[in-house]
Amino acid sequence: MTKMPSAERLVAKYGTRDPYEIARALGCIVIFVPLRGLRGFYRRMKRCNIIFIDNTLDEVQSRLVCAHELGHILLHKGANRLFMDRNTYLITGRYELEARRFAACLLYSDEELEPYLERPCADAAAYMGTDEDTARYRLKRIKKKA
Repeated sequence: MTKMPSAERLVAKYGTRDPYEIARALGCIVIFVPLRGLRGFYRRMKRCNIIFIDNTLDEVQSRLVCAHELGHILLHKGANRLFMDRNTYLITGRYELEARRFAACLLYSDEELEPYLERPCADAAAYMGTDEDTARYRLKRIKKKA
């Protein structure tokens, strides 16, 4: 079993939580286009990862989608979710869950989220632009200062 890439190791390596900068450093191309019914996806073409993001999303959601797609690129090499959804009986929910969690860990530092430990999880989810399950997952991983 291969070890999953850590969002924190990626942040340490590239010195940023900006998913666009990390994508660029990894050689990915990010393109904003009108997508109907999708917020984003990635394709590997000619040995190049291309992240497509719906151009109607706000900045918070665009960053979240970019980080989510980076999660797929790093965690699920070679998996094509759109193909799997349409042409197989494989359940892709696990891949989506892992990518959502990766994105939350990449985008938000422990220090930034620490104030939300004493507040309702819905507040953290609203701040992060994600669902409560993902916010809860991220909050549980905060390393409290001694």
